[in-house]
Amino acid sequence: MFDELKQAYQKCIQSFVYGNYAECAQQVMPLLSTGVTPEMVQVLLISLQRRGQNDLVEQLSPQCLTMFPNHPWETALLKLTLGQEEPIRVLDMAQDDRQRCQARFYAGARLLTKGGEEEAGPEFLDCLATQARCLEFQLAKVEADFLVWSPNARVGPWIDSVLFAADEFVELLQRGNALCAGHQYQEAAGYLMILVHELRRLPSELTPEMSANLLRAALCSLGTCYYEMHNLAEARACLEEAVALARASGDLRAAAPALHELSMVLWKEGDVPGAIALCRESIDLVIERGEEPANALNTLAILYQENGQFAEARELLELVKESCEARHDLEGLGRALNELGLVTEQLGEVRPAVAYFTESIRIKRRIGNSQGMATTQRNLKACLHRHSEAMCDPQVERMLSELET
Repeated sequence: MFDELKQAYQKCIQSFVYGNYAECAQQVMPLLSTGVTPEMVQVLLISLQRRGQNDLVEQLSPQCLTMFPNHPWETALLKLTLGQEEPIRVLDMAQDDRQRCQARFYAGARLLTKGGEEEAGPEFLDCLATQARCLEFQLAKVEADFLVWSPNARVGPWIDSVLFAADEFVELLQRGNALCAGHQYQEAAGYLMILVHELRRLPSELTPEMSANLLRAALCSLGTCYYEMHNLAEARACLEEAVALARASGDLRAAAPALHELSMVLWKEGDVPGAIALCRESIDLVIERGEEPANALNTLAILYQENGQFAEARELLELVKESCEARHDLEGLGRALNELGLVTEQLGEVRPAVAYFTESIRIKRRIGNSQGMATTQRNLKACLHRHSEAMCDPQVERMLSELET
């Protein structure tokens, strides 16, 4: 049944994208009684509306609105498509970029269905501004591209110019982020500074939401670069502005990455309690976004160590370890095991600490992380130097012997 539904989903979305509304409806209608996804119901209703089959839409509405009783957000979006809910009310209900993207798309789709090209255009562009990972983001690209070729002289050229500018800005952001991920912070900062400058100089080339979202992302990445280059003052300024932009937009969850980075800035400045508070806030927001907070948990564990809260640090690191194991994240697992070794030694448990260190070294060797492996080897050596009696422990001796082989 799942395979059949997946195949029908793919076919109906493809038909919708190509404007084959009759074929899209034909794919979904037979499945209404057996089970469909909210997205399939949406494209069915929009397809019928665009074919002028409003009587059938009215007939199906009660059934469609009761199909997802445990999903109020999806039901609100269906009401939006059916004209039974105001776009602004649905947008106010949105809790993250994905939901904002969905609300914008279905509002724009309804306007476009009714012939309101000038009103629909900004909705699709603001949908694209979210950079959300959802179907509606992809569909907004299709609708925006359609509007580029609109005969309406006030729509096509404007949409085209905004999309062109957005592509250039997004390319700068992606280049900067790629260099940052490759630890080329100086080069990354160059691209990101250009992007920030251009967004401040030419905000009118984009919609306000597009400009604000790109600026927030660029400032967060630039702040990370400054932090890695030990320029804490500039890092703090960028990250605080990124957090302020997220708060101003009403999307607190979007502030999570900047809050995490800002907590590390405070840590380096010596404000460990302040860093812990920001890091905890970041973790809460990441969880609200439905994502794994492993990186932020790892940072919080380190902050607890700095604050002498070793038991709390170990508890958090065990959670990080379990999360990394579940996601097969060997990079994160090696890092968590190294930190567990440090914390466990502080708690006076030398043998378990050696076990954590040796396992971390094995994993880092396996993935080719020579720098990380060298760090953990130094930690292991220092641990054994501080606790020379451990060398007489047969289990420690065995672990070290196995590590050498």
